[in-house]
Amino acid sequence: MKVNLPNKLTLLRIALIPLILILMIEIPAWPAQAAFVQTVLCRILALIVFCLASVTDFFDGQIARKRNLVTNFGKFTDPLADKMLVLSVFLAFVANGRIHALIFFVILARELIITGLRQVALEQNFVMSASWWGKAKTTIQMFALIALMIEGIVIAKSSTHAAGSIYTTVANILVALALILTIISAVDYFRKNAGLLKDTTA
Repeated sequence: MKVNLPNKLTLLRIALIPLILILMIEIPAWPAQAAFVQTVLCRILALIVFCLASVTDFFDGQIARKRNLVTNFGKFTDPLADKMLVLSVFLAFVANGRIHALIFFVILARELIITGLRQVALEQNFVMSASWWGKAKTTIQMFALIALMIEGIVIAKSSTHAAGSIYTTVANILVALALILTIISAVDYFRKNAGLLKDTTA
């Protein structure tokens, strides 16, 4: 199978995930890495790589539609890459003790439930279109993660949490908003596609 440019960008997004995690989570068995993760440089690199990965999400779709390069492989891997990227970085912040595990669980549960609902729709030859709420959710999640990363950079530079208070406030607001939109988008999908479940149990 020949992989076109949009699909290459999608695969690049997936390939960057392990690098982001290495730049964010300490590995006790690797002392040099564990020490580097705490530095300002490492946190800046993590932010840059995450932003690069996020940007590929915009360009792969734009290129695919503009050049008529939409493929079944791309339809499958593109949303999967988005979920893997967002969930992985949220999990990293849970591992670092920055956000509560419940937030990650809600986001993960939403993705699993909607994926299951999409599978039911597929079996009934029905295509679930992406909703505005879903797109807004993904956008705010990305901004929330960027805000959390910037907060970490500011704190690492000053060596005091007080210096990053305003960044912490902004990050907390965006995380809360992302959580709210995650729940709203899930409810919206169910509201619009509840008939799929009724059909399967009829």
